[in-house]
Amino acid sequence: MSFDKLARLDLNLLVCLHILLEECSVTHAADRLHLSQSAVSKSLNRLREQFDDPLFIRTAYGIQPTEYALDLAPQLETLLFNIEQLTAPKKFVPTTSQRHFKMAVVENVYPLFLPQFLTAISWRNFCRGSSCYP
Repeated sequence: MSFDKLARLDLNLLVCLHILLEECSVTHAADRLHLSQSAVSKSLNRLREQFDDPLFIRTAYGIQPTEYALDLAPQLETLLFNIEQLTAPKKFVPTTSQRHFKMAVVENVYPLFLPQFLTAISWRNFCRGSSCYP
């Protein structure tokens, strides 16, 4: 695997390509990406250089993806999904967490939430150091 070409690839370009494939319009893609049309056009030019393919052809109805771009679409969607999963934070599961939390509240708030936690707090203090957790 050659990392040279991969190191030069901007992942934002792949997101731009994905949106362009969905919208088939530089204007609509720019709106969705919160970029200017000019910025999306420049990204498209960089993508064309990167993939050595025109990727899209102008028509009277916007831009149409080339066969090569259409072949990239499913792989691109899978890749972006995997990157999103890779960078997503771990899901917090309270029942298995070993983290400790401190709550700082004023005294007049205690009656609002303390009764809900009192049983669990008492049980944990009673069982501290032993294996009697329910």
